[in-house]
Amino acid sequence: MEFCDDHTFPTFSQAKYYLESNTKNQNILNDIEDFVFNWKFQSQYDLSLIIEDVNNMIYGIKDEFFGNRNDNKIFESIHCVVHNKLWDILKSIIRANYATDDQKLYEKGKILCKSKTLPLESDETSYCSIPYTAAIVELSMLDSYNSPLEKLNCLCTTYDIIFAELKSALVTVISKYSEKELEIPIIDNKDIAPIMSLVFIKSKLRYPVSNLMYIKFFGQNWIKDGNKGYILKTFEQVTEQCLKEDQQYSSLKNGITEPSDIDYCDIIKKMTLAETEPHKIESPGKPSLQDENRKRLLNLIFRSTTSNNL
Repeated sequence: MEFCDDHTFPTFSQAKYYLESNTKNQNILNDIEDFVFNWKFQSQYDLSLIIEDVNNMIYGIKDEFFGNRNDNKIFESIHCVVHNKLWDILKSIIRANYATDDQKLYEKGKILCKSKTLPLESDETSYCSIPYTAAIVELSMLDSYNSPLEKLNCLCTTYDIIFAELKSALVTVISKYSEKELEIPIIDNKDIAPIMSLVFIKSKLRYPVSNLMYIKFFGQNWIKDGNKGYILKTFEQVTEQCLKEDQQYSSLKNGITEPSDIDYCDIIKKMTLAETEPHKIESPGKPSLQDENRKRLLNLIFRSTTSNNL
């Protein structure tokens, strides 16, 4: 059993395997569990003190059972095991602090999904026509993980899947209806934000804010900079935006219906015909909202930028 790559952290089963295979102590997991539950916490309610205790506990376990070995995988594995052992305690504290926001977003997600209405601006809907089923399924698993690093894995994987599904859809359309099939579009991060909102809402997480705060508080060493920190920050911005909008749910009726009827193939085909046979295309009248969405889609598909990309 191996870790996927340097982008991912160990799952609980991977962490247990790695710790067992890197020591001659056959009872290492039992010894770690005893170490955890014999720890004297400074407080049962002060989150800052609990975070300090958990961090000290992890370093204590590393020193006690693995000495001076400088192995990041061992440290990450201990981190994962400790948080899985403490999950029942930690989740009650975290969720109690963010219960109001969790409930608000959960209820809002249910209403939005039921009404098939998205809290998006009119110029943000083109890319949101793609289903993003795999990304939604991946993010919906966030509640099921117990350690902050496993949850961070889930966010990063969701982000990667969004890019993959979006590029796959665009490349499929371009290769079928355009001579530019070899030009794979580079997607700007700012175009991903509304998609992340869509995926976030459709995942219908029960504890969205608690999950993000849990990662932020107990996974601090891995989110200080780099892509992982950026991805977490982006998801935080999504939750903040969702909390700000439609506080009373009254404005949901005036939201923008998900433009699932936009036909990407038809759009590209018409554009291709316009280039080769412009005389067959009628002059457009006053552009409708649908026309504006199509226009934006074409601009997004064929715009290639190297700025602000991960």
